[in-house]
Amino acid sequence: MLHDKQSTHRLLQSAAFAFLALAAPVLSIDGETTGGKLPFETIICGSLRMPVTSAAEYWKPYPTAGVYFTMPSTIPWLTCITGGEAGMIAEKSGALTVQCMHVRFGLMVDNLIRRNFLQLRPEAGLSSMMIGGTDGILVTNTKVFDKVENEYGLYLGIEPRIAWRNVRFSLPMRFERTFSSPERFDAVIVSLLAGYHFDL
Repeated sequence: MLHDKQSTHRLLQSAAFAFLALAAPVLSIDGETTGGKLPFETIICGSLRMPVTSAAEYWKPYPTAGVYFTMPSTIPWLTCITGGEAGMIAEKSGALTVQCMHVRFGLMVDNLIRRNFLQLRPEAGLSSMMIGGTDGILVTNTKVFDKVENEYGLYLGIEPRIAWRNVRFSLPMRFERTFSSPERFDAVIVSLLAGYHFDL
């Protein structure tokens, strides 16, 4: 079991490095130079996370909030997004409430569907879910945490985005699967994002 977890961890690290290589800053977009400036976007985010499948048997839906950043990738039609959110997750029986943090790194397809100010962007990437106690220390793997551990996962989603000048608003929806042991932790996430675009 330990060997399997180490192999999975190494595989996910390799995938993360591949994503980071793809996200290397570029100074040209669509074949045109940016004049040495790098387009960059800061985003504040609030989300409602709804556990589904076996995770829904133990956990209530819960809100999270956080910050994200986007920047262009080395491929002109892909945008990179990274950041995280934190919140409190409660067990359905009411016996347990703990801190949690969700971190993700993903890629979004630009200009697939675009009309005036509205853009629809598919998104996919890597995620991590971390569970902690009220004192901030990670909780050990007790019976209830057999369902939810500090593990990596994958997510897929779609982001409807409205852009006006340098301001961006979006309402992304995602499905996230965390590969916990012995069962997965699945969640559907609906978010509200507000961002501002500037050049570094």
